This record gives sequence, C-alpha cells and structure tokens, in this order.
Amino acid sequence: MRGYWGDTQRTAQSLVPTVHNPTQLAYRTGDIVRLTPEGDFEFQGRRDHQIKSRGYRIELGDIETTLHTAPAIAECAVLAVPDGEITNRLAAFVVPSGQHDPATLCGHCASRLPHYMIPDFEYTDRLPRTSTGKVDRQALARTLAQGPGKEHVDA
Repeated sequence: MRGYWGDTQRTAQSLVPTVHNPTQLAYRTGDIVRLTPEGDFEFQGRRDHQIKSRGYRIELGDIETTLHTAPAIAECAVLAVPDGEITNRLAAFVVPSGQHDPATLCGHCASRLPHYMIPDFEYTDRLPRTSTGKVDRQALARTLAQGPGKEHVDA
C-alpha cells in the first residue's frame, strides 16, 4: 500500500519505514513479529488486545468496557485462552463490588455484546497487579492453567 488517497496525515500515522529498507513503507497492523534468520516473520502477539475467536476479530477491551457498566462489578480483566477448536476462548476475571448474580451478569453481556463475545466468568476477590499497578494478565493466565476458579459460569 502506498498510502491513503488524499490523506497524508492518516498515511503518516499508519505507514512506517521498514527495518530492512527505510525507503519502503509498511502498514502498522498492531501485530508484534520477530524476523527469523531465514527471513520469515514469526508472530509474537499484538500491541492491543485484539484476538480471533470462532473466526471473529474481537477487541478484549470492548468486553471489559461492557463489564464495567454492569451493576455490582468493581473491576475486571478479559483474557484469551488458547483453544484448539475455536482458536481462543474468552475468560473474564470479575471482582464483584457486593452481591452479584451470575445470571444477571450474563444477561447484561448478552444484551450488549454479540454471542461470540460473551466470556466465561471467573469470580475473584482481587486482580493481581504488576509492580507498576497494571493488571497482571500473565498471573491471571497462570491461574486459569491451574484450574477453574471459585465460581465458573459458562455463558
């Protein structure tokens, strides 16, 4: 791609010089890759929290935003869990702010999200944090690998 027709500002934001040839431009997809010694690109992850599940592209932040609007939810984090059948399963770690009803939370999500974006819920007392205060998503992933949480609800 040479750029956006008549939109130099958008072109400058989206296209960056390549590492091998600074005169050649590449589109910023959000994918993080590593160049192998053979000259191939090896996918490492994404800069954002966009994943693919059941053939759909899903922004995990959209699910988190919906969960934050639910009553009795103090905080949450959504992770993609690799699954051989559907590419990724969605897991939402939810910290209730009082009495919570899993059926109400499922209904809240179902009324605002497409069916393929409704996660499985893992209820917890708190979300682990990194030294900089961000949600420690790696610690949450390890928790999932150890087994189901106290309350697991399939939506």
